[in-house]
Amino acid sequence: MLKNEWPLLVFTLLSQAGVGIFWVSRIFFIRSIRNNTGKYKGVVKTSLWMSFVLIMSSAFFSLFHLGRPERAYLAVSHIFSSRLSQEIFWLIWVGAGTALLLLRIYGKIPGRKLRFILEIFTGAGGIMLIWTMSRLYMIPTVPVWNTAATLSAFYLTALISGSGILLIIVIRKHPYDSPKILKLAGFTSVFVVLQTVNFSLWGPGWGLFAAGNRMLMISLLQGAAGFRLSFSLAGMFLLLLMQHRLKKAGKDGFIRKISAAALWLILLGELTGRWIFYAAFHQIGL
Repeated sequence: MLKNEWPLLVFTLLSQAGVGIFWVSRIFFIRSIRNNTGKYKGVVKTSLWMSFVLIMSSAFFSLFHLGRPERAYLAVSHIFSSRLSQEIFWLIWVGAGTALLLLRIYGKIPGRKLRFILEIFTGAGGIMLIWTMSRLYMIPTVPVWNTAATLSAFYLTALISGSGILLIIVIRKHPYDSPKILKLAGFTSVFVVLQTVNFSLWGPGWGLFAAGNRMLMISLLQGAAGFRLSFSLAGMFLLLLMQHRLKKAGKDGFIRKISAAALWLILLGELTGRWIFYAAFHQIGL
């Protein structure tokens, strides 16, 4: 099965990252967004572009999973009865929201109420997208997926990847803004810890208390799980090291390099975790 699921693996990771960077940028820079001024205006605009590009890229990769890509427009034709149709609907919703927000910026369309409505519109769509996406996999006949770990893992991936990418954007645009960098690094580290606990105890196909532990785990999955934990914890360690050095010296070159390395390790951990998710597929019954 896994050989045919790579488009879904990429699709889920990209769409969750797109939603995550939108959420986290709005949490950390709400004042700059509200006032439409200030030194973080560039960060807000870049993060919005990143969110839009990631969402559109995920939509592109989703086409590779369709048997008839030319009929992709029919994907939302069963929105009231199919979670797959609902997933595509919410993806379009979030993509449209980010596009309208960009149009508002570059078209210099005034109106704080309009911006507020669009922000709520897009953020809520992101919540529903990940909710629908996770529920799509929580199938009774696939006990390894049918746990709360699937839901929590998808939301945590969004927050981890979103905050990690935003951290890099802030470091590049404001390398000496220690307070924001420290807060974002801490924010990312907290969610990496939660994801590690989620994966270790209840993770699909691996965790200590997962339903999937009732089936024999092949050595490949066991090795992958070890790599997944190592990547995530190594990335978190680099973030903590970066925070320590930033408080003491605040060296620009070092901060950039170590933050980039931390992000790649953390994202590699999420990628490995998602691979394990699909590789652990085991259906029971008819």
